[in-house]
Amino acid sequence: MRRVILSGTSHSGKSTLLEALAQKGYRTIPEVETQVRQGLVRELGSDAARQWIRENYFEYRRLVGDKVAEVESIINASSDEIVILDRSAVCYIGYCHLRKIRVPPVLEELANRMSDMDVAFLGALTSFDERKSEGRIMTKEEAQKLVGLIQLEYEKRGFRLIHVPEFYPDKDKNIQARIGYIKQAFSL
Repeated sequence: MRRVILSGTSHSGKSTLLEALAQKGYRTIPEVETQVRQGLVRELGSDAARQWIRENYFEYRRLVGDKVAEVESIINASSDEIVILDRSAVCYIGYCHLRKIRVPPVLEELANRMSDMDVAFLGALTSFDERKSEGRIMTKEEAQKLVGLIQLEYEKRGFRLIHVPEFYPDKDKNIQARIGYIKQAFSL
Protein backbone atom coordinates (compact mmCIF):
# COMPACT_ATOMS: atom_id res chain seq x y z
CA MET A 1 0.00 0.00 0.00
CA ARG A 2 1.24 3.45 -0.85
CA ARG A 3 0.62 6.38 1.48
CA VAL A 4 0.77 10.07 0.68
CA ILE A 5 0.81 12.50 3.59
CA LEU A 6 -0.57 16.02 3.16
CA SER A 7 1.43 18.16 5.55
CA GLY A 8 2.08 21.83 6.16
CA THR A 9 0.93 24.54 8.50
CA SER A 10 -2.53 25.29 9.80
CA HIS A 11 -4.67 26.89 7.13
CA SER A 12 -2.67 25.61 4.17
CA GLY A 13 -5.71 23.96 2.60
CA LYS A 14 -4.94 20.35 3.55
CA SER A 15 -8.49 19.40 4.52
CA THR A 16 -10.02 21.13 1.49
CA LEU A 17 -7.53 19.44 -0.83
CA LEU A 18 -8.17 16.09 0.84
CA GLU A 19 -11.92 16.47 0.23
CA ALA A 20 -11.29 17.28 -3.45
CA LEU A 21 -9.04 14.21 -3.80
CA ALA A 22 -11.75 12.06 -2.18
CA GLN A 23 -14.26 13.39 -4.74
CA LYS A 24 -11.86 12.22 -7.46
CA GLY A 25 -12.01 8.69 -6.06
CA TYR A 26 -8.91 8.52 -3.87
CA ARG A 27 -9.11 6.86 -0.43
CA THR A 28 -8.50 9.64 2.06
CA ILE A 29 -8.12 9.86 5.83
CA PRO A 30 -9.05 13.20 7.45
CA GLU A 31 -6.89 14.81 10.12
CA VAL A 32 -7.32 12.85 13.34
CA GLU A 33 -6.47 15.85 15.50
CA THR A 34 -9.59 17.56 14.19
CA GLN A 35 -11.67 14.59 15.36
CA VAL A 36 -10.12 14.74 18.84
CA ARG A 37 -10.53 18.52 19.05
CA GLN A 38 -14.15 18.41 17.84
CA GLY A 39 -14.91 15.79 20.50
CA LEU A 40 -13.53 18.13 23.15
CA VAL A 41 -15.56 21.05 21.77
CA ARG A 42 -18.74 18.94 21.88
CA GLU A 43 -17.96 17.84 25.43
CA LEU A 44 -16.67 21.12 26.91
CA GLY A 45 -17.70 23.91 24.55
CA SER A 46 -15.36 25.90 22.32
CA ASP A 47 -13.72 28.21 24.88
CA ALA A 48 -13.37 25.51 27.54
CA ALA A 49 -11.90 23.08 24.99
CA ARG A 50 -9.29 25.64 23.94
CA GLN A 51 -8.44 26.26 27.59
CA TRP A 52 -8.20 22.52 28.34
CA ILE A 53 -5.90 21.97 25.37
CA ARG A 54 -3.60 24.80 26.49
CA GLU A 55 -3.46 23.54 30.08
CA ASN A 56 -3.16 19.84 29.20
CA TYR A 57 -1.12 19.92 26.01
CA PHE A 58 0.87 16.71 26.62
CA GLU A 59 -2.34 14.81 27.40
CA TYR A 60 -3.99 16.33 24.32
CA ARG A 61 -1.10 15.19 22.10
CA ARG A 62 -1.28 11.73 23.70
CA LEU A 63 -4.99 11.55 22.84
CA VAL A 64 -4.14 12.54 19.27
CA GLY A 65 -1.43 9.86 19.17
CA ASP A 66 -3.86 7.21 20.41
CA LYS A 67 -6.31 8.19 17.65
CA VAL A 68 -3.52 8.06 15.02
CA ALA A 69 -2.64 4.53 16.22
CA GLU A 70 -6.30 3.51 15.89
CA VAL A 71 -6.49 4.90 12.35
CA GLU A 72 -3.16 3.27 11.40
CA SER A 73 -4.49 -0.15 12.41
CA ILE A 74 -7.54 0.37 10.18
CA ILE A 75 -5.36 1.50 7.26
CA ASN A 76 -2.99 -1.46 7.69
CA ALA A 77 -5.94 -3.84 7.44
CA SER A 78 -7.06 -2.16 4.21
CA SER A 79 -6.28 -3.41 0.72
CA ASP A 80 -6.46 0.03 -0.91
CA GLU A 81 -3.58 0.70 -3.26
CA ILE A 82 -3.19 4.40 -2.38
CA VAL A 83 -4.24 6.19 0.81
CA ILE A 84 -3.89 9.95 1.24
CA LEU A 85 -3.75 11.24 4.82
CA ASP A 86 -4.13 14.71 6.31
CA ARG A 87 -1.07 14.84 8.62
CA SER A 88 0.90 12.09 10.34
CA ALA A 89 2.58 11.36 13.67
CA VAL A 90 5.64 13.29 12.44
CA CYS A 91 3.52 16.44 12.08
CA TYR A 92 2.22 16.08 15.62
CA ILE A 93 5.78 15.76 16.91
CA GLY A 94 6.42 19.16 15.32
CA TYR A 95 3.53 20.55 17.39
CA CYS A 96 5.18 19.18 20.55
CA HIS A 97 8.42 20.93 19.65
CA LEU A 98 6.52 24.18 19.04
CA ARG A 99 4.98 24.03 22.54
CA LYS A 100 8.28 22.80 24.03
CA ILE A 101 6.73 19.71 25.56
CA ARG A 102 7.94 16.13 25.74
CA VAL A 103 6.78 14.00 22.80
CA PRO A 104 4.26 11.37 23.94
CA PRO A 105 5.76 7.89 23.42
CA VAL A 106 2.85 6.81 21.21
CA LEU A 107 3.71 9.55 18.67
CA GLU A 108 7.40 8.67 18.68
CA GLU A 109 6.61 4.97 18.20
CA LEU A 110 4.26 5.71 15.30
CA ALA A 111 6.76 8.06 13.61
CA ASN A 112 9.54 5.47 13.95
CA ARG A 113 7.38 2.89 12.15
CA MET A 114 6.66 5.18 9.22
CA SER A 115 8.39 4.29 5.98
CA ASP A 116 7.83 4.44 2.24
CA MET A 117 5.52 7.43 2.45
CA ASP A 118 5.43 10.44 0.18
CA VAL A 119 4.97 13.85 1.79
CA ALA A 120 3.24 16.74 0.01
CA PHE A 121 4.17 19.82 2.02
CA LEU A 122 1.53 22.51 1.40
CA GLY A 123 2.49 26.16 1.59
CA ALA A 124 0.35 28.56 3.59
CA LEU A 125 -2.58 30.25 1.92
CA THR A 126 -2.61 34.01 1.48
CA SER A 127 -5.64 34.33 3.76
CA PHE A 128 -5.34 32.98 7.31
CA ASP A 129 -8.30 32.21 9.54
CA GLU A 130 -7.57 31.10 13.12
CA ARG A 131 -10.99 29.35 13.34
CA LYS A 132 -11.22 29.70 17.11
CA SER A 133 -14.82 28.48 17.10
CA GLU A 134 -13.46 25.04 16.12
CA GLY A 135 -11.30 24.95 19.25
CA ARG A 136 -8.07 25.85 17.44
CA ILE A 137 -5.36 27.62 19.42
CA MET A 138 -2.80 28.32 16.63
CA THR A 139 -1.95 31.91 15.68
CA LYS A 140 -0.54 32.90 12.30
CA GLU A 141 2.90 33.49 13.84
CA GLU A 142 2.88 30.07 15.50
CA ALA A 143 1.73 28.47 12.24
CA GLN A 144 4.71 29.99 10.42
CA LYS A 145 7.11 28.65 13.05
CA LEU A 146 5.42 25.26 12.99
CA VAL A 147 6.10 24.87 9.26
CA GLY A 148 9.85 24.86 9.88
CA LEU A 149 9.60 22.44 12.80
CA ILE A 150 7.51 19.92 10.87
CA GLN A 151 9.73 20.18 7.81
CA LEU A 152 12.83 19.64 9.95
CA GLU A 153 11.26 16.61 11.63
CA TYR A 154 10.43 14.97 8.27
CA GLU A 155 13.90 15.71 6.88
CA LYS A 156 15.58 14.39 10.05
CA ARG A 157 13.72 11.12 9.50
CA GLY A 158 14.78 10.89 5.84
CA PHE A 159 11.48 11.70 4.13
CA ARG A 160 11.50 13.44 0.77
CA LEU A 161 9.21 16.46 0.79
CA ILE A 162 7.52 17.83 -2.29
CA HIS A 163 6.61 21.47 -1.69
CA VAL A 164 3.17 22.39 -3.02
CA PRO A 165 2.68 26.17 -3.23
CA GLU A 166 -0.48 28.23 -3.42
CA PHE A 167 -0.82 28.62 -7.18
CA TYR A 168 -3.82 30.96 -7.33
CA PRO A 169 -5.73 33.11 -4.85
CA ASP A 170 -8.96 31.66 -6.31
CA LYS A 171 -9.82 28.64 -4.13
CA ASP A 172 -11.18 26.36 -6.88
CA LYS A 173 -8.37 27.10 -9.33
CA ASN A 174 -5.81 26.58 -6.59
CA ILE A 175 -7.29 23.21 -5.58
CA GLN A 176 -7.22 21.93 -9.16
CA ALA A 177 -3.65 23.18 -9.67
CA ARG A 178 -2.50 21.53 -6.44
CA ILE A 179 -4.16 18.23 -7.36
CA GLY A 180 -2.44 18.26 -10.74
CA TYR A 181 0.90 19.09 -9.14
CA ILE A 182 0.61 16.28 -6.56
CA LYS A 183 -0.56 13.73 -9.13
CA GLN A 184 2.41 14.54 -11.33
CA ALA A 185 4.97 14.71 -8.48
CA PHE A 186 3.92 11.34 -7.02
CA SER A 187 2.77 9.65 -10.26
CA LEU A 188 -0.74 9.05 -8.89
